[in-house]
Parts: sequence; C-alpha cells; structure tokens
Amino acid sequence: MIASDNVYLYENLERHVPIGTTLDPAANLAAQDRMGTLASEKRLIIPGHDPEVFERFAGPREAVRID
Repeated sequence: MIASDNVYLYENLERHVPIGTTLDPAANLAAQDRMGTLASEKRLIIPGHDPEVFERFAGPREAVRID
C-alpha cells in the first residue's frame, strides 16, 4: 500500500507519530491506523518520502530492455 503523504517516513509508522506538516495530528494517526488494518502486512505500507524504501524494496538484479 502506497501511503503517499499520509506517512512520510517509516519512523511515522514504527513510532506511531503523525507527519510533521499535518494540520490534524489525530486524523493523520487515524489514517495510519486504517492503513494498518487494510494492509495484509504492516511491512507493505510504503511511506511516500523515505529513502529507506529503496533499501527495503531492492530493485531487480537483472533487467530486460525492450525497444
């Protein structure tokens, strides 16, 4: 599940803290909770702005180019 702007960083999910720019922290945490119930696994909630995503979800080792 791509969390986009509801979860900027893994830290938001892991520490259950709202994003820093939210105008409604309670609503942001409620959105995070809802994502947690909808996702089959919490590790599949992908933050919208965390570079760590590229470490946790490595790209393919090989690629095929089709022109």
